[in-house]
Amino acid sequence: FILDFSPAQTNLNLQRGAQQTFTLSARDNDPFDALSVKWYVANVLQETENICVPGICNASFTYTFSQDGNFEVKAETSDWQATVVQTWNVTVTHQNNAPVINFFSPLGNVTMLENTQQLFIITASDADNDALSVKWFLDDNLTHQQPCQGGQQCNSSYTYQPNFFSSGVHSVRMDVSDGQASAQKQWQVTVQNVPAPDFTVLQVWKQTPRNRDPRPGERAVFGIRLKNIGETSASTIYEVNYGDGTPVFRSSSFSLGVGKTKTIGVNHRYTSPGTYNLTVKVDPDNTRPELREDNNVGNLIVNVHN
Repeated sequence: FILDFSPAQTNLNLQRGAQQTFTLSARDNDPFDALSVKWYVANVLQETENICVPGICNASFTYTFSQDGNFEVKAETSDWQATVVQTWNVTVTHQNNAPVINFFSPLGNVTMLENTQQLFIITASDADNDALSVKWFLDDNLTHQQPCQGGQQCNSSYTYQPNFFSSGVHSVRMDVSDGQASAQKQWQVTVQNVPAPDFTVLQVWKQTPRNRDPRPGERAVFGIRLKNIGETSASTIYEVNYGDGTPVFRSSSFSLGVGKTKTIGVNHRYTSPGTYNLTVKVDPDNTRPELREDNNVGNLIVNVHN
């Protein structure tokens, strides 16, 4: 006794968040029977129920599909003795919205010096409240990534600090994704060369007679050769740790030109027999930025015996 229903198409495809109205018209052959129409979504009885007096019953139900998936919408029309069912199959999908970059800094391309730093910042959001992931790239190489919770504003940053071998043109790129779509921001970074020194310990050696091992209490003399293999002249100091617990010797400041060497003689008396690790460090406090910081140390094993 269902006369008509809408939508006439019983297989529906909707977008997430869509609102759909379902209607039907019914009549009972017994003119004295009232009708009841109950509505179900995925077999869950909804609050909407239409009660009709005897005669033609026009019923409607509106539902908002807020989740993806397959749903059955069912209308049960009953005169409390017999029931007729009308169903619709609804497929709900999501048309994804890409993340949006709301703010970025710096606003334009960057020019900077070697051995300085530049902070890059972005703020992004997603209209679907999807969780976001931010990836940062330097010259197309991934540097790090950061997750952001869905429904929140996503703030992310990256600090670029080029060393003394980084002059040239580089790119910093940020990619924010919700797993399906993404948004990007890229900066061109021009790094200008900064001449820097590079102090190294070339050699440490014994200068005792015939290069023999020193005896306890004997004045032992050691030679040290330092060199600046960098790009500019600079002043520095050096220190000597004799390895026997005595105070570390620190030199006064001296200047060393590009490609120049400095030969130094130091002496020390070891009071007890033993094996000692004599260590020489140039620019020991790393106060002078250099091309390299891993070549500032020299060692010599000193065997003291009678």
